[in-house]
Amino acid sequence: MIRLFRKRYIAFKVYSSIFVSKRELLTIFLTKAIALYGRENVERWHIRIIEYDSQTHYGIVRCNHTAVQMLRTLLEEVSQTDGIDNVKTVGTSGSLRALKRKFGDKATI
Repeated sequence: MIRLFRKRYIAFKVYSSIFVSKRELLTIFLTKAIALYGRENVERWHIRIIEYDSQTHYGIVRCNHTAVQMLRTLLEEVSQTDGIDNVKTVGTSGSLRALKRKFGDKATI
């Protein structure tokens, strides 16, 4: 089987004054990404929120290896959108297991 892209996982924390669900967060990410980079580019990123805990506001997003830097920039740009005060990147890894091992409690949902 041929892999079309290499996966990267980014752990993040959302600072928000209101409740934000996983679905709302993905919608905010995609809307902002399309506005900044265009639909065709964003479709190639294969963005997916793997885990998100609305209580602790920690989450993990998966993307294409070529989109890591753009997605990290996007996460920083999301601030002041739809009640979200800020989104900070905790760390990046090539596998989900390594991400949880490196960042422990911060990446464990």
